[in-house]
Amino acid sequence: MSRSEVFLIVWTCLHLGAPGLPAQQPAAAESRPAFQVIPDPNLSNLEEAVQEQLKAARQILNEQLADPDTPSSDLAESFFSLGQLYHAYDLRSSARACYQNALILEATDYRPTYLLGNLAQTEGEFGEAIFFYQRARQLRPEEVPPAVHLAEVLAQQGQTEEAARLYREALELDSSCAAAHFGLGQLALSERRFEEAVEQFQKALQLVPAATQIHYPLALAYRGLGRVEEAQRHLQLRGEAGVRVADPLIEGLAGMKTGEVVHLLMGRRAYQAGDYQSAAQFFERAVQAAPQSFRALTNLGTTLAALGDREGAIENFRAAVAAGSESPSVHYNLAVLLNQRGDHREAVEHLEFLLERYPDDQPAHVELALASKALGQPEKALEEIQKAIKLRPGDANVRLEEAVVLVDLERFEEAIEKLTEANRLFPEDGPIAHGLARLLAAAPDPSLRNGEKALRLALSVFQARQLPLFGETVALAYAEAGYCDQAAEFLRQLVEQAQEANSEQWTQRFQQRLQKVESGEGCRP
Repeated sequence: MSRSEVFLIVWTCLHLGAPGLPAQQPAAAESRPAFQVIPDPNLSNLEEAVQEQLKAARQILNEQLADPDTPSSDLAESFFSLGQLYHAYDLRSSARACYQNALILEATDYRPTYLLGNLAQTEGEFGEAIFFYQRARQLRPEEVPPAVHLAEVLAQQGQTEEAARLYREALELDSSCAAAHFGLGQLALSERRFEEAVEQFQKALQLVPAATQIHYPLALAYRGLGRVEEAQRHLQLRGEAGVRVADPLIEGLAGMKTGEVVHLLMGRRAYQAGDYQSAAQFFERAVQAAPQSFRALTNLGTTLAALGDREGAIENFRAAVAAGSESPSVHYNLAVLLNQRGDHREAVEHLEFLLERYPDDQPAHVELALASKALGQPEKALEEIQKAIKLRPGDANVRLEEAVVLVDLERFEEAIEKLTEANRLFPEDGPIAHGLARLLAAAPDPSLRNGEKALRLALSVFQARQLPLFGETVALAYAEAGYCDQAAEFLRQLVEQAQEANSEQWTQRFQQRLQKVESGEGCRP
């Protein structure tokens, strides 16, 4: 039977009360409606305890089907419970058939109705998702998840006004629903209503500060407003943790599971919600249930890293590798932590292992460059950085790192050329502009300098963000351009600012430069 035919059966049962089209059913239950045949899934990849759990639940249902005296309400609940188990283990076809059969018996049950919408949305069957979410809202208009998910689907279908209305209705039901704010922000961003987008994304972040995925669209909204500095700040904060509506039915699926898998699922949900302490506890239980599971060890290592426990993270990533994990993320994350700790040689081993198998892994090339640089191998570092640039030409940070390595190699002219090209490609990138200004103002070879250009770049960077280092570059550029009085006056202001900030280091540094400029020996750096 096709998906469209199955959908028609459920639609008919919900709207007309018909028993459905003829299908297979137990001989002893001829008076019952026709049920959708439940596919028998392949369980070989699941843990033995899980297989036994699923087989036992299926057997109970078969026994109830064979007994003509089984009440319809009991049978509907058994269909639903088995569907939850299949859903929890991502056996979607089997879960769908169970939910459909539950609805044939209990057409007004919100739970399978909503979960059918979830399955349809997950698989991109938007027509079915819209139908079941709308039906779920009719059954329980007070529930927030159907409104949010229906809005998500309608937005994907281009029905933005209806999607916005549903997000607002969700917020009327629950003013703390960060997912609804996020959805409204996305709609506003897509329609270039940048101020509204910023407002909605900020509200979502206030409600769920750990949802680092929000920083990226928020940065785009700030960029649309021309607020470049704020856009750059949020781009640097972007991450993988998303925001989702509180969804007891979906979250409750994890409670249907046993063994390592249940702890992994619960841990991942806690991690995505930003609750790293709870996530670590779940992953520790998963490791206890399966000590050699590199999945559990990897997740625990990642969570400990997020909690700032670098040593614990390294220990678990090493254990994952020892357990046979060849996952690129394990070797990469372990290498990053080892680099941070100063164990650069071991970091190189993991990065080279990774790149042998995944030569196009751009972040691994960057990390290998950093390790090589720390080991006093600038030529190797440059080689890796240039590979990273070829793989991802739009990565501004890597282009800046290329110039840094060239400076380490004292190839100043080439560094200026690379930064000039990077500045052309990324004119709003402050660190690149500053790096170019610094070299043009104070390159060891005076013939490579250009004071006027350095001054223009340095002033624009300092005006955007008044950091002491950027201010020092402005003073150097004034001096290189021959504006000694301006350089002296600017340094006096920097001294005052450093004193107000109680920064002894910068105060001394600026005073030393000021003394040289005022000494009469020439102010040029």
